[in-house]
Amino acid sequence: MKRYFLGVDIGTFESRGMLIGEDFRPAADVSVPHTMENPQPGWFEHDAEGVWWGDFCKITKKLLEESGIAPEQVACVGASALGTDCLPVDENCRPLRPAILYGIDARAEREAAWLTQHYGEQRVQELFGHPICSGDTATKILWLKNNEPEVYGRTYKFLTGSSFLTARLTGEYVIDQFLAKGSFRPLYKGDGTKNEAECPLYCRPDQIADCAVSTDIVGRVTPEAARETGLAPGTPVVTGTGDSTAEAISVGLVEPGTAFFQYGSSMFYYYCVDRFVDQFVSPNGNGSLKGGKVFTVPGTFCMGDGTNAAGTLTRWVRDTLYAPELAAQEQGGENAYAVMAREAAELAAIFTDAQPDVILHCAGSANVGASVINPMADLDGNLHSLYQLLLSLLSFEKRPRIIFYSSAAVYGNPAGLPVKETDELAPISPYGIHKQMCEELCRYYNRVHGYRIRMVRIFSAYGNGIRKQLLWDIYQKYRNTGKIELFGTGNETRDFIHIRDILRALGKILAYRGPEEVFNVANGEEVSIRRLAEIYAGKLGAPSGAVSFNGETKVGDPQNWRADISLLKSIGYETQVGLEDGVGAYVDWVRGL
Repeated sequence: MKRYFLGVDIGTFESRGMLIGEDFRPAADVSVPHTMENPQPGWFEHDAEGVWWGDFCKITKKLLEESGIAPEQVACVGASALGTDCLPVDENCRPLRPAILYGIDARAEREAAWLTQHYGEQRVQELFGHPICSGDTATKILWLKNNEPEVYGRTYKFLTGSSFLTARLTGEYVIDQFLAKGSFRPLYKGDGTKNEAECPLYCRPDQIADCAVSTDIVGRVTPEAARETGLAPGTPVVTGTGDSTAEAISVGLVEPGTAFFQYGSSMFYYYCVDRFVDQFVSPNGNGSLKGGKVFTVPGTFCMGDGTNAAGTLTRWVRDTLYAPELAAQEQGGENAYAVMAREAAELAAIFTDAQPDVILHCAGSANVGASVINPMADLDGNLHSLYQLLLSLLSFEKRPRIIFYSSAAVYGNPAGLPVKETDELAPISPYGIHKQMCEELCRYYNRVHGYRIRMVRIFSAYGNGIRKQLLWDIYQKYRNTGKIELFGTGNETRDFIHIRDILRALGKILAYRGPEEVFNVANGEEVSIRRLAEIYAGKLGAPSGAVSFNGETKVGDPQNWRADISLLKSIGYETQVGLEDGVGAYVDWVRGL
């Protein structure tokens, strides 16, 4: 009886399976598309039951049907899947929630920051081999522990994609040793055994899979799995591995001296070597070549690294920010990706000529009301320009430091005051949401590409030259009508900071070399809108009672703000322009217009 081998790969947007004979000739090839969920900014998930297992079952049945091959002729089954996912399952290997996907999911950012502080940079390097990032599955387990304690408490095993599929086929919980030691640090030791000293911070050692070589036969198809997949009961099943590893082997990365480059939803490279090689870290902060791993192919080692800023991110940017170009492409126009590449090249040429040491990224929309009326324009104005900036600097060997102008709008209505940089973000306007998205993009480029971006959440700025916002609005109303009627009750509060103090704060932040990425830029003083308006009206010479409030709240406007600026003060910032003096200077300026 002729024998065949069946393999299935689960990707970000599509799954594919093949049946091949012992002569390596394909007998059948089936693909199944699926979707990826994005329930919140920075969160990416798959329905493991419907997508991972559902696709697997569809593909195996279709492969057997199209090829006409009897299930008993399948000599072995193996699966590859997205590598660094986190899926909690119960005792029956049933998912307890959607799978948290690989490095594109950044929900565990706080956990990564906390772990970095907990361990210290040197210990992080020893345990993880790199700065902790969104690709580390251990951070996702810790996120579940901190944010979904009920799910965490019911979890029997924390699995990744290939482990889940193998477990559903056989009832055995195993993981490729290469995948485990690369993606589940520090839960496994270098020899593949569970790190019982480090595990308790994240989970019990028995809650993670046992290591095995990807080609080991670890079990056989159970009767239940046979009914769902169409495979014969008792069919041997190998450990399986991550998608990138499987692709590398499929194109010939099986002996030392060969290299593999993967271009897809994410991007990876592997270089196969015949001995252990430690990693190289760029002294200029431009990433590293990661080594120190036993490869999936027995008797070999590898160096490798990757980025998630590839197909998934680029596709999202195209669909979100280049909708007109995409529509034109569908009508026979220029490819939208080509437009994106051209724009990035034009910006890169400017920076190549200028060779800046510092970039202050002020570009973008800054109008809460307008963002409510036309959120897509606000998204395009804020995220588009930032993405083009970051993309244009990718090829630079030494990148400039970047200050990204964010906004206090990311806080929305804080649960308590003063609001700290580490407090929960809950924006209440499209503008605030888009600024939060920009911050996530900055953090991503810091983590994955070694950028040096600091984000400044500027509160209520005012000062000479600013022809917008509250003081300008009051001036225009008084000049045109002799009255000053404002929205709200007047009891709403803001944390005002003069433009000259903002510049001083930026100078301190640029000079700072610590690890913090986000700074509140404010004066730490809560001032009511009524008080500011009355001070301003008095200096304008308006009669008593000129200021009134209509009681209406504009959509997207917060109620109360006061910033915690202890971090900013710790690097040397001090307020120099008091409110009375700053407002007086603004009055002198507008009178001279």
